[in-house]
Order: sequence, then structure tokens, then C-alpha cells
Amino acid sequence: MIIGVKMKVVVTGSEGFIGRHLVMALKNKKFIVTEIPHRLYFEELCNKIKGQDYVVHLGAQTLVGKAKDNPILTYESNLKGTWEILEACRLNKTKKVIIASTDKVYGEGLNKEENSFLSGKYPYDLSKVLCDIMAQRYSTAYNMNVAITRCVNIYGPGDSNDSRIIPGTIKSCLKNEDILIRSDGKTFRAYLFIDDAIKGYLKLLESNKRGIFNFGAINIYQTLDVVRKIKKLSKSKSRIKILNIAKDEIRVQSLSFYKSKKELNWEPKVGLEDGLRKTIEWYKNGQRD
Repeated sequence: MIIGVKMKVVVTGSEGFIGRHLVMALKNKKFIVTEIPHRLYFEELCNKIKGQDYVVHLGAQTLVGKAKDNPILTYESNLKGTWEILEACRLNKTKKVIIASTDKVYGEGLNKEENSFLSGKYPYDLSKVLCDIMAQRYSTAYNMNVAITRCVNIYGPGDSNDSRIIPGTIKSCLKNEDILIRSDGKTFRAYLFIDDAIKGYLKLLESNKRGIFNFGAINIYQTLDVVRKIKKLSKSKSRIKILNIAKDEIRVQSLSFYKSKKELNWEPKVGLEDGLRKTIEWYKNGQRD
């Protein structure tokens, strides 16, 4: 990126949790941002991307449960949405496109690296594996500057999706309602604070790097322990109820971020407790909506 030149960036999914934070960060750095909050017809999409320098594709159907209930909608949104972005960028000779993938493409296991085998077992996971591979093939076939981000579970202020464990638990705790855990509470996950995730996107955007980059976390936590941390930090009297109805979840998962640290000088800075405190405070201040 040339210092002092205002670069033009398109962000899809700009009204989503990550999208809102990224748009704000880009504007603070004086990028000229074009927001695409929802899917567009291909011709309209091409017109939006024409003359832009960069595209960050965050738009997707991201809910695992919804994907299993409605796989056709998920494949339509994620696969078609991604190939249309890639094709629009190819036709317009966009300087760089970043495609948001996910840690779910790896399936079960710890410290997965960028070259680890991809395993999509369920509709959401499979849709993202296919998007991920498609982005890699476009990069190779057309010599496009394509970067792919694979992030662990991102949380923080601004996430009001109650189906996710952290915002859902915070909501219940602040209302002293029962905390309902759909799994058995014994799954292990890594959690990345939104500020750290956005810094990763910015570093990748401003670099000349292409290819796949994991944005992971230092530690993993059992779901039940995360819920207990939130309950303690929010001083809630809520009861924890294990429903054990979610049977198709990955049991243990985390990513290595060695490549991102080495090539982008990126690593997570915000620990889980500090991140949870900031997130709980956001909810307490009535900013949930």
C-alpha cells in the first residue's frame, strides 16, 4: 500500500458483527469504504467493485444450526456469494481480495496449520471448505492476489447474536435468567477478541501477502468454563442448565497462528477474561441493539 494515497475498499457483510468493526477501523485509517450489507445481483456487484482497490468478503450465512436446518440456503449464500465476488474481482482486476473462511474447515483437532487437511462434515463446514478451495483455485488459475482468513471463534462488543455462546450467556446473566447450554458443555474452543481479529484483517490488507492465514488464540477453553467465567464476571445469579441436545459439534478445536505471527507480525493481545469484561460492559451500558 502506498502511504498517503487513499485506497478504496469494498466490504461485504458490512452490517454484520465483524463487518461493522472492520468498516469503522478502515474509515479511521482513512480508507474510502464502500459497504455492501446484503447480496446483490451480479451486474450490480460488478458495478460496485469497479474502480475499487481491495475487496474484503465477509458476507455469508454463518450459523451452524441454521445451515443444518436449511443447507440449500447456506450453499446458495456462501458458495454462490463467494464465486460471484471472485469473478467480479477478476473481471475488474481488483488489486487484492480477502475471503473470510473459518476454523471449521479443519474439523476436529488442535493447532491446525494452514496446510492441514480440510474436513467439512456438516453443511456449514462443507460450504466454507468449498468456498475456501474455490478462492485458492481462482488465485492459481488467474494469478489473482487472493488472501484467505481462517479465524477461531470471534467475540466482543457488538455481537448481539444470542445463538452464540458468549453473547447468549451474557444476555442471560444480566437478566438473571437460566443459562442454557445446548451441548454437554465439554467441548473445547479458542476465542479471539474482535479488536485482535480486526488488526489481523488490517495487517493482511496492508501487506502484499496472499494465501491462507490463521488467526488463532493462545489458549482453548471448555464451554462450561467460559460460561462460568461470564457468570462470575457479571455477578449473576443465573443457573446453568446443560441441555445436551447439540450432537453434531466439533469436540476440540484450535489453530496455530505461527504463520500470521511470522509473516504479518500479528498475534492475539487480549486475553479471554479482559475481552469478556469489555464485552459484558458493552451489554451493561445498554448498547446491545
